[in-house]
Amino acid sequence: MGRRAFVAWSGSVNIVRLTPQQYLDFRDKCEDILIPYYARICTPSEAPEKQDHGNIDIFVCLKRHGIELVSNADLAKALGARHHLLNGPTSSFAIPVPASEVEFFRLDVHISLPYFFEWETTFYTHEDMWHILGMCTIQQEFRVSVTGLHLRIPEIAQKLPNHSLLHLTSDPWELMDFLGLDADRFRHEFKTLNDLFVWATSSRFFERQYFERQTLDSHSRPTKRPMYLAFLTDWLPQHPEVGAVSRLHGVDVVKEALTKFNRKEEWRKRIERYESIKIKEAHWNWIAKRLPLQGEELTEAVESLKALLRWRHGAPELVSKGYAYTSDSLPVLDDRTVITVLLPWVAKNWQAALDQHRRNQWQNHVKP
Repeated sequence: MGRRAFVAWSGSVNIVRLTPQQYLDFRDKCEDILIPYYARICTPSEAPEKQDHGNIDIFVCLKRHGIELVSNADLAKALGARHHLLNGPTSSFAIPVPASEVEFFRLDVHISLPYFFEWETTFYTHEDMWHILGMCTIQQEFRVSVTGLHLRIPEIAQKLPNHSLLHLTSDPWELMDFLGLDADRFRHEFKTLNDLFVWATSSRFFERQYFERQTLDSHSRPTKRPMYLAFLTDWLPQHPEVGAVSRLHGVDVVKEALTKFNRKEEWRKRIERYESIKIKEAHWNWIAKRLPLQGEELTEAVESLKALLRWRHGAPELVSKGYAYTSDSLPVLDDRTVITVLLPWVAKNWQAALDQHRRNQWQNHVKP
C-alpha cells in the first residue's frame, strides 16, 4: 500500500520520503518495537546509492508459541502510528516523523509463511536486480517469482496452465548456485550499483542480446523500475563485453534443474497427464464427428457426456445424480475400445446425457 492509499483513506495523511539516515534510524526503532510480537524479523536491504526512501518494509513470521496474532490496532499503538491499513498479509502504518505533527513515514509490515520467509526477504532485497535475473532465465523457460524458482513446461501451458509452472526451490542459496552466482558475495551489501550489476551479470544465464532487444516504455519504467532502467540504458552499453558470448551453449539446463532439485518424477507426471488429456480429446473429437448434431447443440451434447459419463467395470455408464465431472471419469482408452465400446454407447445415450445435463442446470438455477 502506498501514499495514495493513505490519501484515499483519510484525505490528509502527508507521507514523506526519508533521507538515508532517517531510514536507518526509523527502521531500527520499528524493528525493536516489533521484535516481541514475532518469531523472525528482517528488513530487506535497499539498493545502493539510493537518495531517499518512500517507505520501510519489514518482513515478519508469526510466533509458534505465545502470541500468535496481533491486531493492527495493537501494533499501531505500539508503533505510535496515527493511521493503519490492512491489505492481505501486509499492514501499513502512518507513523509521525519525530518533531513534526503533519509529516508521516510509511511502514509496511509483511507477514510471511515460515517456508517462504528467507526467499521473500531475499527476493525483495534489490527487487530490480531479481527482475534482471528473471529476464535472463525466462529464455530457458525458468521463472523467478515471489515464491521462488519455477520451470515452465511449454508443452502443457495451453491445456494445463495452472500446472505448467513446476516449482523447483524457494531456497535462495540453491537458486543462486543454479544460476551460477556467488551467494557469499550477495550476503555482503553492495556498495555501488556497479557492484550489483557486475554480480548479476556474472550469472551463467545472462546474455546481453536479449536485453538489447528490449523496448522501453518511457512512461512507466523510469518510475516503476529506475534501477532496471539505469542498467538497461547506462550500464549495459558501457560494458559491451558483458554477456556477449553464451555460457549455456550445449548445456541442457532443464535436465540439470530437474536432477538438482529432485523434480524429475513430478515433471514426468505432468507430462503424462497432458498426454492423456490429448488422447482423450482426440477420441472425443472423433466421436463428435459421428453424432447427428451440429453447432452449439453438438458442443452441449459432448460436454454433457464428459460431465455425466462414468467408467465402471470396463464399461461406460451415466451417473444417476449430479455429475461425474473429474478429469479421470473416463480413463485413457485404446482405439479399439473407443470404436467397439464407447462409440456404440454414446450413440445410444447422448440424448439422455443431454436431457439430464439440462435438468441439472435447471435445478441449480431454481434452487433457493
